Amino acid sequence: MILLVNLISGAFGANIAAGFFKHLNLGLFGNTLVGVLGGGVGGQVLANIGFQGLAGSVASKDGLDTIALLTQAGATGASGAAALLLTGFARNLVVR
Repeated sequence: MILLVNLISGAFGANIAAGFFKHLNLGLFGNTLVGVLGGGVGGQVLANIGFQGLAGSVASKDGLDTIALLTQAGATGASGAAALLLTGFARNLVVR
């Protein structure tokens, strides 16, 4: 479940960032693809640097931990947005 949250929030983060930075927009498909990749990689990086307890606490035996889920979604949404920004800047450098 946590991987799905990472991928979806990464896609949302990238598309929201593309709305704010029009010159970095890659189109709907490009934004979504870069966001999914950024969210997935960002979630793995966060798990490897010590935030793996967050992923484990989302679905506990007591039920769904909403705060942990929203924190995970926010972090991977930000990594999806960062992936879009980096990709957009790189594309603009190559096109010039």
